[in-house]
Amino acid sequence: MREAVVASVLIALALTGVWSVEAASVQGTAYDRLDLSSPAAAVDAFLGAYKKGDYVAAFWVFSLPAQRSWREHVNRLDFSRIVRGDFAKLRSLDLFDEMVPEPDGYEQEDISFLFAHMMNIAAAHALLPLDVTGWVDDPPAGDKPPAGAGAFPPGTAADILVRLKAYPESVQFKLEISPLGKWRIRQIILPGGNDKTLPWGLP
Repeated sequence: MREAVVASVLIALALTGVWSVEAASVQGTAYDRLDLSSPAAAVDAFLGAYKKGDYVAAFWVFSLPAQRSWREHVNRLDFSRIVRGDFAKLRSLDLFDEMVPEPDGYEQEDISFLFAHMMNIAAAHALLPLDVTGWVDDPPAGDKPPAGAGAFPPGTAADILVRLKAYPESVQFKLEISPLGKWRIRQIILPGGNDKTLPWGLP
């Protein structure tokens, strides 16, 4: 069964080792050029990339726990925590085959490119987990960038509320500091969403 084969491949990817990094190891990379110096800057970077369809960069803004949780949802083929919409439609239109390509169909092994692929397919079928309609290219109001990320010890967290036209209430962004002192998004909770699941707290 194809789903079993895909699940096996994704589980194998999930078992790939994760190494701690030093600041020098990301210098000069596209990731390092993202402004993640404050909670507001990180939310701004995520929403800007997401709105432009640069889902690879958007995925990089997720914290490691958020990235790992998303990968686990894919491994379990739990689309209810990956996209929003009519899941009967997901099956009837064979979107599963589109969203999870055969292993030889991957452009890159990097999991962020699988995220981008799935989000692009979701966008084409109105299944994106977050609707950014109404967001403008400015940092969220009410948050002042800190003097420097280094002033925050590991474990520091922050919450930012963002108003988007698609929702009657604010969308909550929960952030935390990375090992390199960058602000990363741990969870995005939509109004009425599940606050126990990462990275998307979907209704």
